[in-house]
Amino acid sequence: MNPKQIEKILQEKFSYSGENLKVALQEIEKTSDEIKKAIETFLQTEKITEITREGYTVEKLMKEHGMNPIAAYLTLDFLEKEPEKAKESLKKGHDWIKQ
Repeated sequence: MNPKQIEKILQEKFSYSGENLKVALQEIEKTSDEIKKAIETFLQTEKITEITREGYTVEKLMKEHGMNPIAAYLTLDFLEKEPEKAKESLKKGHDWIKQ
């Protein structure tokens, strides 16, 4: 998928807009290939690809931290790239972002 296709789906299906849309697009672009592919699959089919990083999955992040699937995938990428920092951030809590 190209960035314009991702942007369109985030806006139309998941109601991303403004700064939230901009940040999500930037973060998706920087994700690992495996997570980027999982995000693209989710955007096209709304099926979650099972990926585990540091004991976390998309489902666990959604259930325990109130994240939407896109935020959960981006958090898995954070856990992959900076595990200690990401785990500390998850322990402290998170901000709720309205879409």
